[in-house]
Amino acid sequence: MTVNAPFVPPKPAPTPTHPAIEIVKDPKSQTIGEGDKATFKITVTNSGDVTLTDVQVTDPLSPQCNRNLGTLDVGQSKSYSCTRDNVKADFENVATASFTFVRCMTADQIVGWLATYSGLITASGRERAAALAHAREELLPRADSDGLIEIPMRSHCWRADRTHRANP
Repeated sequence: MTVNAPFVPPKPAPTPTHPAIEIVKDPKSQTIGEGDKATFKITVTNSGDVTLTDVQVTDPLSPQCNRNLGTLDVGQSKSYSCTRDNVKADFENVATASFTFVRCMTADQIVGWLATYSGLITASGRERAAALAHAREELLPRADSDGLIEIPMRSHCWRADRTHRANP
């Protein structure tokens, strides 16, 4: 008599995530009269392989150009126009795009990341091992049925630098 255990297919490896974003600010340069307004077109594209959430554009010299663009699916772009009024002097304008993405990792991957990159766990020997074991125990209940835990991650990724000249 032969007894076979039921076939359980192996779990697929987690899909690697490569979040990436591009920001373009046009025109690259413009010359306007003193006191006139500079007009910009900002385009943000998800150039990675994972959905990005909470996509934000910040522009310290032209705060009216700040935007929360929400979610960008893979390959999706969003564009908008904005202005800076009453330009009195030359300025170089920089817009920055940032986003959040969710990365799924196992508890062991997270603990490995903590052990490698975290400045928070600086103990050595037994204390370090105990701290990492405690972190693993805290993480395990958060895992889904595949053993993965969603980790929201924030990233500042790209700048668009542009020069704007005001002619007196």
